[in-house]
Amino acid sequence: MNKIIVIPKKKFEVYPEDLKGEFKHEKAIEACKSLKGDWRLPTIKELLEMNDYKEGLEIKDLLYWSSNEFNSNAAWAYKFNNSFSTTSHKGNTYRVRPVRTIKT
Repeated sequence: MNKIIVIPKKKFEVYPEDLKGEFKHEKAIEACKSLKGDWRLPTIKELLEMNDYKEGLEIKDLLYWSSNEFNSNAAWAYKFNNSFSTTSHKGNTYRVRPVRTIKT
């Protein structure tokens, strides 16, 4: 496992690797919560901020879920290779990279 990456001045850190597999939105939230240490699904803003560090994070060329909902049936997802954000049905399966807030 790689080490945790701290995003400077952003007050959050990134889990060392993607969770294995792809998840529907609800299962992505649950998978993050199941990790020890207050890990959670990142916001779309946090995914955008992670884009500057994507090489060090070894991010895949796939869509990643955010915690931001568009409506009751859709949430925001982000693709790092082309900085593409989109809304998607929560039943679709995407990658997950947990984050957690740095407590000061």
